[in-house]
Amino acid sequence: MRRFEPKYGNPPHRICEICNDDGKCLNNETNPNYDDDFFGSDIYDCVDYLEKKNNTQGKFIRGYIKNIQEIKPEPKKGFNEWSLKH
Repeated sequence: MRRFEPKYGNPPHRICEICNDDGKCLNNETNPNYDDDFFGSDIYDCVDYLEKKNNTQGKFIRGYIKNIQEIKPEPKKGFNEWSLKH
């Protein structure tokens, strides 16, 4: 398979603000398990790595789910609303 070089060069490398590119995160290009395809490594690999490093596994997703549930309660409609009034 032939690889094409970018027409305008490679974009500058940005240091990840989550894992600071220490090379151990799966979202780091220097990691041997880095996956650069469309569905490959992403920001959640950094979050997972940081949670393992700080011994806070699952805290991000639990907070995310809690925020979704607190957005707004479902309004009562129809018979349910009528039955509460009577």
